[in-house]
Amino acid sequence: MKVNWSGVYPAITTQFRQDESLDLAATVKHLEKMIQSGIHGVVLLGTVGENTALEYNEKLEIIRAAAQHDYPVTDIDDMLAEIERGYGTGAHP
Repeated sequence: MKVNWSGVYPAITTQFRQDESLDLAATVKHLEKMIQSGIHGVVLLGTVGENTALEYNEKLEIIRAAAQHDYPVTDIDDMLAEIERGYGTGAHP
């Protein structure tokens, strides 16, 4: 996958509830604020260890939540394929 990293692509934080479950609504709200601020795209699951700490299905939930809102994230199909192969998940293919 070749990505044009021209512009601003911050790594956003995944939001959690007090019980440590995913807070997808808060994550999407955070993403909305960043998009409104003029960023060109985002890096999901890459700020404070979420990539190795979250379960496979939790990662998919976050990616799908971002994709449902039509934000400029890197190609979702490529991201899901990477997760399927185990890249960036702490697993080795």
